[in-house]
Amino acid sequence: MTKKTKQSDSNPSQATSRKSFLDRKYHKLWMRSISKLSKYIKSARLDIIKHKGFSPYYNAFSLREVLNERLGDTDEEFETEVIKRIIKTYNSMQDKFKELDIPAYKIGKEWQGIINQHYSPLITSLTNGDIASTRKLFKNFCRSGISRGLDFGSDFDHLQRKGLDNVYINEYLKRLHIWIAFLGQERNLKELAFPAIGNPYGISIEGSLIPFCALRMHYHSSRIASLAVSKSIKHPVVCEIGGGFGGMAYYLLKNNNARFKYLDFDIPIVLSLCSYFLMLAFPNLKILLYGEEELTQESIKSYDIILMPHFQLPDIPDKSIDISFNSRSLIEMDEKTIVEYLKRITRITRYYFLHNNYLRSDDDPNLTYSGKISRKFLILTQNCLLNTDWKRSYILPSLIEENIYECLYENIPDDAGEKLLSSRTQH
Repeated sequence: MTKKTKQSDSNPSQATSRKSFLDRKYHKLWMRSISKLSKYIKSARLDIIKHKGFSPYYNAFSLREVLNERLGDTDEEFETEVIKRIIKTYNSMQDKFKELDIPAYKIGKEWQGIINQHYSPLITSLTNGDIASTRKLFKNFCRSGISRGLDFGSDFDHLQRKGLDNVYINEYLKRLHIWIAFLGQERNLKELAFPAIGNPYGISIEGSLIPFCALRMHYHSSRIASLAVSKSIKHPVVCEIGGGFGGMAYYLLKNNNARFKYLDFDIPIVLSLCSYFLMLAFPNLKILLYGEEELTQESIKSYDIILMPHFQLPDIPDKSIDISFNSRSLIEMDEKTIVEYLKRITRITRYYFLHNNYLRSDDDPNLTYSGKISRKFLILTQNCLLNTDWKRSYILPSLIEENIYECLYENIPDDAGEKLLSSRTQH
């Protein structure tokens, strides 16, 4: 009897305890959900409501207009000659790359996976010398797999899956107003206008097509131009490591009064796409492709644009580049490759090295931002000063991109470095 009484006495308290525990647990889950929902509303919907009030560009957002076909008018005969040159140089690059087999320039796992999954049709067309098939792929690259990893691909997927959702509109308007604030109200939005090459898509503002990626690329080109002005360089030579399809180069060459010369070093398949884009965008500029002429100081002086495979980087003459630039690709390489690139960059660069890269974790299998500082990022930022001639000017969160840090290094050249290219800068 006593036992039963004790048991019956204990049950209510146990039940109350369990109920209290479950209440606390579900309360925490509920509050966490509310918190997440609140953050989403604040970051997306409420900001969009605010944009409706102060942004004159809000009404430009129409999914139908964004995805309109923009194939452009291209001289077919000229385009055919461009593709012939690209096919020839691509196969030469591939043959040489296989022959060299340099571990430091091996394509990284992330990009090799992208190539295997998305670039096979273009590789086949170029390898077989199929002009018609290559033309078809190039003319639609902004909306196909061959732009994967080069801005346009991921944005197009988002628009197809979710349309013009509030998050997309908000992020676009945020970047646009940052661009206006950074460059000043006097800058014309037509500077952001993108050419009808590769069937691009995006927002049309004041009669100009302005893709989402244009804001970032124009911002980088403006930073580079301001660095050239700071040194009063008459004919700046800019080298980009991993120029993608050539977006930053397009704005750099199109919008600046200074006579820039541009060099790009990238993996062969991406370089073929960049060659197509820049050769059609600038038909009157002198452009050198791999295998057409040796990469020398004289060729750098003679050409406006030089497009070379990544394994040609060691062939650039010392201190022949005024400003070197990289955006978001060095962090994708392994540590030994990063160190190799940094050695080359500090050897060839006369004034500045500007780079923008993710602060992301080494153990993140998806290579996304996780709040941890990666060893690779530390190599890029703390160990970049590979000789006493270099100093770090700043490391700051990027104005135009989330989870990206912008880093600038300046070279303090010795007398020999000054004399090496003095004749070029005086011309």
